[in-house]
Amino acid sequence: MSSERLNNPIRKVTRGLLGLDKIYFNFNETLKYKKWRSLLYDTLLNQESLVYKLGYLKYESVKNMVIEHLSGKRYHGEKLAYMISLELVLREIAKYGVNEETLCSHYNKQC
Repeated sequence: MSSERLNNPIRKVTRGLLGLDKIYFNFNETLKYKKWRSLLYDTLLNQESLVYKLGYLKYESVKNMVIEHLSGKRYHGEKLAYMISLELVLREIAKYGVNEETLCSHYNKQC
């Protein structure tokens, strides 16, 4: 069954519930919506984010990508979504005090 044929019945059932027209997630468009933009600001445009503090990303480079994306100059939706995900995962790890030693012992690995 083609994805378009599969999308039609699913769209009918979920119409008005998901806020999206298709099953797939179009990050280029979605990050322009107010709630998602708020998440973008709270994570990637926050200089105190862990992705910057831990040196995984450089704030100025990411900020430029966000500006290009929101202005429509270039679409970086998928990359931005990955970076948001990384920040959220790092926050969860920090919240529970998980460190390398804890992870290694949990999985019976020697690090």
